[in-house]
Amino acid sequence: REASRTVRASLEQVIEVAFARCNRCVMCLAMLLAGGLLVVLTWAELVYSGHETDYCDQPLAMMLRLIFLIIMVQAMQRAI
Repeated sequence: REASRTVRASLEQVIEVAFARCNRCVMCLAMLLAGGLLVVLTWAELVYSGHETDYCDQPLAMMLRLIFLIIMVQAMQRAI
């Protein structure tokens, strides 16, 4: 039991040191990924808005509606 705690404590120290070394890189990568997500969502909304009244026999329009519905529900969960 004591050995398990020691191993866990040393593993936590190793992880902290590893993240301390590349903390800026991890934060920059996270910000780039979040920005990219916003760009893709904005682009998808613009494309969807431009073609929402067009007839489409492909499931893309339905999938976009489902994605926007999921995003709206996720955003509203914080408000609820």
